[in-house]
Amino acid sequence: MVQAWSLSQPDWTCKIDEGPAGIAYARWSPDSRHILTTSEFQLRLTVWSLVNTACVHVQWTMHGSRGVSFTKDGKFAAICTRRDCKDYINLLSCDSWEIMTVFAVDTVDLAGVEWSPDDSCIVVWDSLLEYKEVDDPWQLDMSELCLSEGFSRNMQDNGVAGCSGP
Repeated sequence: MVQAWSLSQPDWTCKIDEGPAGIAYARWSPDSRHILTTSEFQLRLTVWSLVNTACVHVQWTMHGSRGVSFTKDGKFAAICTRRDCKDYINLLSCDSWEIMTVFAVDTVDLAGVEWSPDDSCIVVWDSLLEYKEVDDPWQLDMSELCLSEGFSRNMQDNGVAGCSGP
């Protein structure tokens, strides 16, 4: 169970319980209006609104703490997921918590994701237990993604790249 209290409004309190799924990890969203929880065994990530009590689920997430990264302005989130023995990055809009796009990454056991300091790139890394040589760096053409116009234009100019290796 997760509990939250307001220091400015002492009467306000919040309790979040995932029931049998349990909660392995919890964190605040950048806007402080949502709490993200990761269930035991990383079955799903849930975004809980503290404003209207709505919740959104992202299935098959990986690594509660390293598997979620927000842009500095808090507008977008990158979330690590795994389906059918393949690793993916889900890009979400933090305004609506809708999945904007999903793309596969060339990892054996995706260990984490992080936005660059200027929010122009995403880096992913593989588990320390896995080693894979890459002949050609992987690059994602952001013009093919269905993101908001400003985000897409910024990402086209700068690109999103990922790589792995020694």
